[in-house]
Amino acid sequence: EVKIADDGEILVRGGGVIGDSPASQANLLPDDLVLSLNGTPIRGRSQFQELLKNNAGKTITLRVLRGTTRIPRVVRLGELPPTAKPD
Repeated sequence: EVKIADDGEILVRGGGVIGDSPASQANLLPDDLVLSLNGTPIRGRSQFQELLKNNAGKTITLRVLRGTTRIPRVVRLGELPPTAKPD
């Protein structure tokens, strides 16, 4: 499960991430805080979703705060179905 932290950043919560999802491939763990995507600071769910949508099919770098350590996580996003592609 992914939640928005109080400051708008993306927080991985609960039991972890699902199966073969991009989050699982990026080795995201419960309580990881996603700080940025390709250098763009994350400020909320809609912005994060838009960045993911705009980078569909590409390899991205997430900057994650795990405990007190900032780490990069590289993941290749899947393609969007034709009806969900950005204009």
